[in-house]
This record gives sequence, structure tokens and C-alpha cells, in this order.
Amino acid sequence: MGFGIVLVIFVATMPGFKDRDLRAGAIVAFLAATAIWAVAMIRWMLRRSEIVDLNELMEIKRQNDRRRSNRGRREY
Repeated sequence: MGFGIVLVIFVATMPGFKDRDLRAGAIVAFLAATAIWAVAMIRWMLRRSEIVDLNELMEIKRQNDRRRSNRGRREY
């Protein structure tokens, strides 16, 4: 679908068209569609991204490091 829209806009902006208003309108429509697509992709990426709590991750790392360092010190 998106490729078809881009193809139609490209054909409309080809130098063979004599009507300047049609070409200008096609260029504006193409730029508007590109801007809308870019904003939509940014919003999509932000929604998919996860918020990471670095303090929590560092605490998990410290716990794992403590467990590893205590493995050799156990006496049975």
C-alpha cells in the first residue's frame, strides 16, 4: 500500500507533467506523508521501548556477584 502511494506521487512529480499545481500538490502530499510516517515510527518505537531501572539492575548484579564470591567459602 505504502509503495503504491509513493509510486503514484513519484509519477505525478515526473518532469513530463506540465501542470505545476499538480506537481506542487504531489510534492507537498509526499512530504506530508513522509513526515507523518516518521512521527508514527518514532511513537511506535517509544511505545515498544522498555523503561529500565538501572538501580534495580545494579542490585541484581551485586547479588549475583555476592553469590559467586561466596561459592568457594562454603563449609560442609
